[in-house]
Amino acid sequence: KATAEEWQQLRGIGPAYANRIVKFRTALGGFASVDQVRETYNFPDSTFQNVRLSLRPSPVFKKLKINELDAKELKAHPYVKDWKTANIIINYRKQHGNFTNLEDLREIKILTEDWLKKIEPYLEF
Repeated sequence: KATAEEWQQLRGIGPAYANRIVKFRTALGGFASVDQVRETYNFPDSTFQNVRLSLRPSPVFKKLKINELDAKELKAHPYVKDWKTANIIINYRKQHGNFTNLEDLREIKILTEDWLKKIEPYLEF
């Protein structure tokens, strides 16, 4: 929930990193875990390690309504990233009906278990 200015209060985080962190968090819909901060573009692991203990998790504030989104909206999420994945999910939903839980997504063989675990906190069925 921290603003860019609040991020800058942490040692090693200047305006550029602070803005990247906030931008990434917004695109995700919130950080589901503190460790996701390290996924911020070009964010040094050494800086992350220095600030990690100062960070506290907060709830995800924007969920993906997996049964309502179109491919363009789904692709906009940083963990989806590409048209292929978005279209596969949407086409599967069209062919098999709405997803009721994560198990339904596991039926799409191209989606890895690691990816499903990563995106799970952002899904709303």
